[in-house]
Amino acid sequence: MDNGFNEYESGLKREKSTTSNVWDEMTKLECENKDELKAQFSCLKNYFGAT
Repeated sequence: MDNGFNEYESGLKREKSTTSNVWDEMTKLECENKDELKAQFSCLKNYFGAT
């Protein structure tokens, strides 16, 4: 079935929700790459990243 969409073509990315309670304990960090998210636990020095 041809619906005019390429199944491998991604749409516009929207900002991911941070409604989880874990975000109460973390601080979002600015990244040069806007497709990347980094965060730091408020009580620790550990950094976490995701793309």
